[in-house]
Parts: sequence; C-alpha cells; structure tokens
Amino acid sequence: MGALTVTNTRMHPSGGAGSGFHPIDLDSRCAKDGKGFAWDGQPPLSRHELLVVFVRCHEPPRCMLQQLQAQRVPFLVYQKEAGRCGNATGAPSGWSHGPGVNVRALAHNLGRECSGYLRFIVEHYDDLPRVTAFLQMGALMHMPFPGALWDNLRFLRGNATHPPPPFAALSKNAIEGAWPGPCESRQKLAAFEGCAGEYWRELARTADAPPGFLRFYANGLFAATRRRIRAHPRTLYAAMLDRLEGRAPLRCVHPAASRGGLGRSREVPGWSREGLHGGYVEWSNSSRLVPAESDCLMLEKLWHVLLGEPAVMPLPAEYNAQLRNYGGGARVGHIVCKPGTPG
Repeated sequence: MGALTVTNTRMHPSGGAGSGFHPIDLDSRCAKDGKGFAWDGQPPLSRHELLVVFVRCHEPPRCMLQQLQAQRVPFLVYQKEAGRCGNATGAPSGWSHGPGVNVRALAHNLGRECSGYLRFIVEHYDDLPRVTAFLQMGALMHMPFPGALWDNLRFLRGNATHPPPPFAALSKNAIEGAWPGPCESRQKLAAFEGCAGEYWRELARTADAPPGFLRFYANGLFAATRRRIRAHPRTLYAAMLDRLEGRAPLRCVHPAASRGGLGRSREVPGWSREGLHGGYVEWSNSSRLVPAESDCLMLEKLWHVLLGEPAVMPLPAEYNAQLRNYGGGARVGHIVCKPGTPG
C-alpha cells in the first residue's frame, strides 16, 4: 500500500503538439472512464492554470495522482528518501521518468512538509503556474471532502466569471487561540518563544508586535497564486529552506537545547549532543519535537500571513460558502484553544 504505483502509460493518439500532455489509460478504480492525461513534466510551468505539489514520506497516494491526471492537472511529488521514509519506500525504478509523473527526490527527512514546499518555490520562482496547491501526500484525511481529492481542488481552477482566489486554505480544521501556538504543548511553546516574533515581523512585513489572537487552518495545506508567492523575494524562501534543510541555524529551538552538556540535552525531546547539524539527519521527524519540526510548525501557523491574508482567518462555514464554494456536505473542524491548553 505504501509504494507509489506506476501509471499505465499506454499511449492513445497524440494529445496535441506542444500541449505537454499525452492521453493515457488510468486504473478505472481511480478514474470513472479509465482515461487521463499524463504531463511530460517540462517547462514552462507558467502555462498551467493549476499545479499540485505533494510532499511524501511513505503515505499511500490513494488515487490522488490519477484523479489529477483525469482532470489534466500537472503535479510534482517531492519524495523524502531518508530515515523512516527511505526505509519504508522510495520511488520505484523508472517512476520519475514516466510520462505524467515527476518525482523530485529529497535525500533527507527534515523540515516536515515545509522543506518540500519551499524547495518548489525556490526552484521555480521565475516560472510558477497561475495557482499552486501545496499538499502532504496524506492530505485527504484533513480535507473537507475525504473521498476524492478533486472535490477539494476544483474551485482553484476558476472560470471566466470566477477567477481562483489569491490564497486558499485547504484543510477542514480551523484552529484559534492565543499567539503564538494555540493548543500546542509547553515544550513547543518554549521553542516558539524564541522565534515567533521574528517570523511574524519577517513574514507579515511589519514592525508591529505579533497579534494576541490567531486563527489559522491547520495541517499545512493551502494554495496560492504566483502573484502572492512573488510578493516576497526568492531570497526569503531560500533562507527558510536553508534552515529547514540544515544549512543554516534554526530559529525555533527549545531554550534548554542551547545550555550545553549532555545532561541538559536529555531534558529536550528530540535533541542530541551533536547540536543542529551532527546527528540531525538521523532523527525521525514527526515522532519527536526536533528543532526542524518546530520551525515548520511555526510556519504552519503563518503560511496564510506570508501569502497575504490577515492573522485571523474566516470561520469554516463562512470560508466554505464564500471562498471555497463547497456544498453542505463539506466537513469542518473548529478548534478553540484556551491559553495553556496542550495539543
């Protein structure tokens, strides 16, 4: 179940010269008529109305890639290949070269989904599609429609009378509470205290103090137009990527981790005496509070601010009706956190 399945790439007649897509057969369990279109993975990306970026460790794709092929939507998969990701799977031989399938290998398991998102932006900053959706491969469990990916994304394509929104949160889960970490544990809050103000001023482009109250959509699932992404220089994204991939010091570090000594480091979950860049690559993300996790968890609360939205996002019902155009069957989650409430 964990391996990425190779799409059947038996070609039909040409998809059109220069179109960048080739008609292919799909698994009928994933596409109703068994037909789809494979993207050749070639630039320019700017010709596409919508492109989906996935970051994957070992989560099963659950037909999501074939659903996008059925809709003629290109995608890129950033596959982490270290730690539990590399031991569990890895892209099958030839997968990254098959029509319609484009895998970028990440030789680490650092920075959660944030490192893959930032790598895409840095690599393609000058050639972005009109809208990019950023998803973890296991995103469906956190989305309003858990049965089919396209039900959650179709509004991003827009039409002649309704252009796609400049930013869209794609999770069903709205979380609100006191800055900087609603519902987070004391350990994470201690790590955020050393970085939250700096991240706020940098990403919100303001000298003002951070807000006292925050409402964001969780799980790091969102979409943004190239205009919103390019409102910040590439250097900003590159600097964040350097931190999350271990080339520069991290910001969100538990204060006990900097006090020195093995005895002290034992007090900090996920910390080791090698410091930031020694045994760091060997750590298993998503299982302990490691420093790179904390930086990404801080970004999870600020992606919408970075991409031009206010600190307090709309409530789920309003958001579904006005921006996402979701019907009554959409799931919502609204989590209100009191100060000091652990996650």
